[in-house]
Amino acid sequence: MTISIFLIGKGTISIAEEDEKKSFNLEHGDVLNVTAGSTIHFINTNNNEKLFVYALAKAVNIPSKFQEFFSAGGENPETFYRAFSSDILETAFNTPRDRLESLFGQQKQGIVIEASEEQIRAISQHASRSKGETRGPFNLLKERPLFGNRFEQFFEAAPEKFEQLRDLDTGVGYININQGGMVLPHYNTRVSWLVMVVEGKGRFEMACPHLGSQSQRQGHYQKVQGSLSVGDVFVIPAGHPLTIIANEGSNLRMAGFAVNGHCNRLNFLAGQESIWRNLDREAKELSFNMPAREIEEILEKQNQSYFVAGPEQEQQHVSSILELVLF
Repeated sequence: MTISIFLIGKGTISIAEEDEKKSFNLEHGDVLNVTAGSTIHFINTNNNEKLFVYALAKAVNIPSKFQEFFSAGGENPETFYRAFSSDILETAFNTPRDRLESLFGQQKQGIVIEASEEQIRAISQHASRSKGETRGPFNLLKERPLFGNRFEQFFEAAPEKFEQLRDLDTGVGYININQGGMVLPHYNTRVSWLVMVVEGKGRFEMACPHLGSQSQRQGHYQKVQGSLSVGDVFVIPAGHPLTIIANEGSNLRMAGFAVNGHCNRLNFLAGQESIWRNLDREAKELSFNMPAREIEEILEKQNQSYFVAGPEQEQQHVSSILELVLF
């Protein structure tokens, strides 16, 4: 079974199952679940733009090894019908061997082939744009953002709300961080995110106890950091504190799958929605060995929620003030 997020372009998908056929015209932000064993084909309906799809597939035979099967095709891609004996195929299709050999040996153009405008139009005109079906697609970007401000928006669809996501217990998300913006440090209580960069550049920092455990110091956390650019894929394990910063001059857009999507909570570690605002003052004093008043002055000084101007923007703001004062 597969969950797909359509990120760039427009296309049509046709899904053939034993008792029905479904076709959908899909666009940026659409999310679709295709059940295991379905026969499908995609068509890019835009001659001037590539179709970019991010998909998460779950293997049903060998764990962690997804395998596609081609029924149509010939030599390239090879159809699985070629694995059967000629007499078996003759009996199954009630067709002479020479005609079957011609059918299953004709295609040599590969997995992606060029279709005529007439063929594309004929297939896409029968497809539906309806998003009302329970098992059909929905558009993530037309849902209300989970949260956001002038620096960013975050869209998320969880299995609790969307039946299409329950089979894999997987959520989907899309985040847009404006240039120079930063996601405040946070962690997920249950899900691990598989994230792909769709547009822009940025960087991330994450605290990891597994790498830190190799140190001689008990309870040490290792900083994991890296730059981000289009096409990069990275994993955010559950429970790991993380922040992401967009580069100056470039909005950072990312899409992701949330594995183990049920009952997750996103806890922020700074800002107006920080979990520190819900802890007892005495517990803070014992934890940091400082008076609660001083702790709160530090941990609760940030008056923004979720997203803020990143370090580079803050430095530019300070420099601008200094230049104004010197002038």
